[in-house]
Amino acid sequence: MNNTPLHLRVFLSSPGDVAKERRAAREVLDSVQKQPLLRGRVSIDAISYDDADAPSPMAAGETPQESVNRFTGRPSECDLTVVIMWSRLGTPIPPEVRRADGSQYESGTVWELEDALQAKREVWVYRRTEVPSIELNDPKFEQKRTDFAAVERFLQQFTNPDRSLKSGCNTYARAADFARLFEKHIESFVRKRFELQAAAPASTQPAPASAGNAKSDADLTISRFSGRRVRPLSGYPVLSNPQTGALVHTGGAQVSFTLAHNGAGRQSINLLGLKLELVRFTPGAQASLDYAIEGSEIQGAGVARPHVFSISLHGNKVGPATWVTVGRSGRTAVARSANFFDTEDPQLLTFSGDRSDIEELQGTVLTQQNGLYEFRFVFDYSVGGVDRQQVTDTLLVYFDE
Repeated sequence: MNNTPLHLRVFLSSPGDVAKERRAAREVLDSVQKQPLLRGRVSIDAISYDDADAPSPMAAGETPQESVNRFTGRPSECDLTVVIMWSRLGTPIPPEVRRADGSQYESGTVWELEDALQAKREVWVYRRTEVPSIELNDPKFEQKRTDFAAVERFLQQFTNPDRSLKSGCNTYARAADFARLFEKHIESFVRKRFELQAAAPASTQPAPASAGNAKSDADLTISRFSGRRVRPLSGYPVLSNPQTGALVHTGGAQVSFTLAHNGAGRQSINLLGLKLELVRFTPGAQASLDYAIEGSEIQGAGVARPHVFSISLHGNKVGPATWVTVGRSGRTAVARSANFFDTEDPQLLTFSGDRSDIEELQGTVLTQQNGLYEFRFVFDYSVGGVDRQQVTDTLLVYFDE
């Protein structure tokens, strides 16, 4: 029997007219993994461009679909894709993005659905059957009728000419009915995954890590960025992008990570490196940004002696990380390369399979040249001698003196 904790990635795909259902889906996914019988046995990541804790930034140099794919991940990389539709098919994507046969995708939502299907991933389609209410004097009356008709045509692929079902489409009457239906479905999905995992013979269990790309069950757990793990510098406001809702810290940001062994397998884990990767720097003033609510305080794991660093960004240049050395009054350790841990007295953080080793990193990132900075952190580590890497969500910081 395989008792490895189950980890699932669920991609939420939909046009913008089903915001209530998207919010309900995220709440259901969060509540299911907290049920008493499932707590600690399953974790579910909701991959969603409008996630309040990890919103997908929309980069100026690429299409919105490309930004979503880059910052949140593709449906083909997820265990399950949930597509929700009602009165709109979604936003058109550039004509150069086409199917293999040369035909154009009807919308980003359609592209996401087909991306998952082509990868032979599980896909669920939901449709609200409530007829949209349109005022006769609505200036967008004809456009809304056209949008609704496009959805109807698209969903015809799920039925045969005699109206018998060709493939599955889950229907519900009103937005308020979606959560109850989706909760039943996701609980069945999780239960089936546990059954398959328990029934898998020994020959199909993951093999121990070895040279190459094989992976063992043991892995490093790194806390995700959220409002609890990123806070603004004292006295600096937090801005937002009105189009995406992404938070933008000004001047810099304070971050924290909690690191631990995931408890699966007995291989030890060595943290070899940490570096800041500057994804994009856009110089100059960003007039489109608006004020938002300040972030909350950093809440780490409560480790008595966290490892504390600071680092500065100046345009496209990333400065060396500086560490506060515990027990060495007045002294600091400065990294000699892009790897934060490459100091004269290098640190090596290790994590054992009994989860007794918990480390916390806290740091301050400062910006020193006018512009918008998009960056993330990259962790390099080894499990049983095999090198691996994890990349954090992207953070946005704006500097304007």
